[in-house]
Amino acid sequence: MKKILLLLSVSIVLLACTGSKKMYKKGVAFEQQGMYAEAASYYLNALQRKNNNIDAAIAFKRTGQLVMDDYLADFFKLHNISQHKEAVYSYLKAIEYQTTASRYSIQLDIPAYYFDYYNQDLEVFLDNLYQKAISHLDKEKFDAGTSILEEIISLKPNYKDASELKTFARLEPIYRKANKALDQKKYRKAYYLFQKTDSYKETDKLMAHALKEGQYPIAMLAFENATNVKN
Repeated sequence: MKKILLLLSVSIVLLACTGSKKMYKKGVAFEQQGMYAEAASYYLNALQRKNNNIDAAIAFKRTGQLVMDDYLADFFKLHNISQHKEAVYSYLKAIEYQTTASRYSIQLDIPAYYFDYYNQDLEVFLDNLYQKAISHLDKEKFDAGTSILEEIISLKPNYKDASELKTFARLEPIYRKANKALDQKKYRKAYYLFQKTDSYKETDKLMAHALKEGQYPIAMLAFENATNVKN
């Protein structure tokens, strides 16, 4: 059994090495044709198969930076024409690419001033999203409001009171359904709905009331065995 496992391990390593060389060679072919984006993709694939492939690492550093420059050029273009949402997500795409490269100890450069441009776009975009979220909540469109607030929080977790508004948008509809059930004397339904509201508003008090009203008294009468069989 140990020999089989050893053989399998050796086979996997050999396949990975062979695959890495194959990906590297394909990358070289694309780069020679001036197709550096495709080449970078193959060099990265080679590193994913064998992370100590030095040739692939050097080649990816070279071509990956050209791909990064394209990402940054796209972002800058969007920033200049005030396409704030598109600019934000374009910059984040560049950051994601940089993070991927860093897993293989490869640093792709992003000049610091791009971060300043990103923050400018982000602030405008977040303010637009926030106003839309408030509008939806005012109209009691809780699902739509929640969706927008989640996007805000994903981009900037501590933005204004977005987290508190998301809690409101998520719990208020349940709280209202629970109160409606309570008014209709559907106490058990109200109780279980209140349980989902995480002590929101007066939930604890109302849940206790629903529990009390939803209970039924059961009388346990004495039992007489009218047969000759025990128990």
